[in-house]
Amino acid sequence: MKNRLQAYLDALAETGKAFPNIWKTLDLNRTRRGKDLPAWDDRCFFPLSFSLSLTGTLRKEFPETAFPADYPARLSVLGGWRPGLDVYVFEREIAEGIVDSEITTLPADVLLRLPAWTVLIALPEGMYLCDDTPAAFWASLNHNDGKTFLLLSFLLPNGRFAIAPIDLAEKTLEDSIRACGRKMQIPENLMKGQGLENTKSFLSRFLSLVLYLCSNDPDIRNDAGETFPPARPAAKRTKRDGWRLFQAQGLRIWRVGESISREIRSGREALTAYESGTHKGPRPHIRRAHWHGFWSGTIKEKEGITPKPRTFGLRWLPPISVAMKDDDDE
Repeated sequence: MKNRLQAYLDALAETGKAFPNIWKTLDLNRTRRGKDLPAWDDRCFFPLSFSLSLTGTLRKEFPETAFPADYPARLSVLGGWRPGLDVYVFEREIAEGIVDSEITTLPADVLLRLPAWTVLIALPEGMYLCDDTPAAFWASLNHNDGKTFLLLSFLLPNGRFAIAPIDLAEKTLEDSIRACGRKMQIPENLMKGQGLENTKSFLSRFLSLVLYLCSNDPDIRNDAGETFPPARPAAKRTKRDGWRLFQAQGLRIWRVGESISREIRSGREALTAYESGTHKGPRPHIRRAHWHGFWSGTIKEKEGITPKPRTFGLRWLPPISVAMKDDDDE
C-alpha cells in the first residue's frame, strides 16, 4: 500500500523543495487569522485565495524559482495534510457499494465534518472509477468569499494537481457544478447536456467516498487502535519561529469498511450457496445499499430536560441479507 502512495509523499516533498521555508511561512500566516487577515473557517487549513496571493509574493522575492501553476492549490491542500498524513484505505466491497449509492442532495452539514484539514482517500487496488483513475485523491475544506467549499484534488501522472471545488452552499451536486463553472469561467456548453452529466457522474463517485468518512458511525479503524476521528494536530511553540505545525513521522493508515465488507461477502456467499443448492424455501433478500438521513436533537422543549440542538445525520446502509444484522430500523 505504501508503495502505491509514494507519489503523494513525493508531491509533498517536491512542494517544499520549491521554497524551503514555505511551511514555516504558512504557519506564520495562519497565526494572523482574525488579526490582520480575515477570520476564515477554521476547518480550512489555509484558504486558496491566500495561497494565490502568497505565491505571487514568493514569485517576486524568488524570481529564479520555478513555481508551477498548481502551486497555490498544493499549499492549501498539502499544508493541511502534512501535520497528520492521514490516509483512508477503502475495502473493495464497501467502496463499490458506496459509489453506486445515489446522492440526491448535497448534505453540507455532514461534509463539514471532514475528520481533518486534508485527508488522502485511497481506492482499493485495481478499482477504477474512470479512465486513468488515480490510486488516491485528497479531500479538504476551503474558504473563499464567505463560503466554504469541499475541494477534491487529484495528482495527475505528470505530477501536476487538478482540483474540483464543490460549493457546499448549493442544494445539489449539479447546482454546485454550475455555480463553480460560472466562477471559474468554464465555457457554458460544458456545463449542460452530456458535459454536465459526465462531470456529475465523475464527481459523485469520489464525493460518495468522502461523504462516508463524514457520516455517522462509519466502519473505520487503524492498527494502532486510535479513536476515530483523530484529534487535530496541535501547533507547538518554538523559541525561534513561534507556533509551528510539524510534519507527521509517517503515513497514518485508517482502514475503512473491513467489518462491513466481510458482511457483504458473507451475504453474497450465502446467496450463491442458496442458488446452487436444493433448498426450496424463499429466496434470500439482499437489501440494496443506500444513504439514510435522519434528524436528532430536541423538537419540543420539556420541563426539566436540557434541550439538544437539532442536527442532521447520515448513515450508509450496506447491501446485506435481511437474515444478517440489519440497522435500517434505527
